[in-house]
Amino acid sequence: MSTTKTSSLLLANDLPDDIYQKLIAIANQHHRSLAQEIIAILIDNFRITTPTTKLVSEGMGTCLHRRFAQVAGDDLEPPPRNTARHADFAVNNS
Repeated sequence: MSTTKTSSLLLANDLPDDIYQKLIAIANQHHRSLAQEIIAILIDNFRITTPTTKLVSEGMGTCLHRRFAQVAGDDLEPPPRNTARHADFAVNNS
């Protein structure tokens, strides 16, 4: 399968100034140009992702945190931990 890189032009007329300023601020935070930031936003919002590709691109912890951020329960105490037992690998030939 051959992939060819094509060049496309996107022109946005009458973009509200506050949106433009927010895009510039976000691009600066991500150390990107305005065009690079818009491409990243479009890719993030339109690419079909599976849970696996999302985990690879973000990291499992980030994905889990985002998924459960709205769930209450961060005030709960963790359950007590028991001391681990040693494994017994002795063969019993009775």
